[in-house]
Amino acid sequence: AIMERQYQQRVELHLHTTASDALSVITPREAIETAIKMGHRAIAFTDLNSMQNFAGIAYWHKKYRDQIKVIYGVETLLFGRPTTILVKNQEGLKALYEVISTGECTAAQRENLLLASACSDGVLYDALFDDIAHPLEEIAAQYDYIELPTMVQNLPCDAVQRLYALGKKMDMPVVAVSNCTYLEPQDRLSAEVLACCRRG
Repeated sequence: AIMERQYQQRVELHLHTTASDALSVITPREAIETAIKMGHRAIAFTDLNSMQNFAGIAYWHKKYRDQIKVIYGVETLLFGRPTTILVKNQEGLKALYEVISTGECTAAQRENLLLASACSDGVLYDALFDDIAHPLEEIAAQYDYIELPTMVQNLPCDAVQRLYALGKKMDMPVVAVSNCTYLEPQDRLSAEVLACCRRG
């Protein structure tokens, strides 16, 4: 019962599908059906520089519309580094297409979007580990929330604590995300091979 309550409270806000070129082995159907089985109330799709699976996501969401909410998004270059962008509404979906096309985000577009620090690939994380002192609050102010990877073994404990403290100081949500690229343990190797190929 405790585990079930934990699943019900979970919402994945950073998941990649096969539209993330050479990165993920997850299809939209697998993502939605797995999230439902785990009791998630919503799931965000954040493919890397791609909205190619939006049609597939919409198709499978229609079949399960009464069981889960789908949040459309991307992980893309903004502010000079990969940023996670989620849409708030239908206007946000239009704004997202415009942002992807231009590489810029206006104040008007921003009203219908949520921007996050893009897991461990964003400028905020780089600033944590750079020897040069950076105005972390100034960087974080560009975003609506801070992403904290659940694979925290890849981050020093003090970095996790600093990110959490930064969010609390600025009254910003700090959200644990998986940056998910596979669902089953046996698929991990396939996802890692894809990632190696992508790095070249």
